[in-house]
Amino acid sequence: MPRQGTPLHVWLQDTGLLGGRWIVAAELGEKPVASEESQAPAFRTAKFIWGFVSLIGLGVAFVLWYFAPFERLDAQET
Repeated sequence: MPRQGTPLHVWLQDTGLLGGRWIVAAELGEKPVASEESQAPAFRTAKFIWGFVSLIGLGVAFVLWYFAPFERLDAQET
């Protein structure tokens, strides 16, 4: 339990498309609570999932574009 008045320092990073802000590091007084090394696996996992979902989205878009039943309009019909 932290003492009253103990300063808490938190370093945040805006991750852009990966969502909100992430805690990079945190210190309670002089004691580290979270470090860059402890946050790296979560950030790496989020980047992997975001990339995987993006590739699946591109794949679905390509399949819909390539195999969709679009027909070329006749010049006289337009």
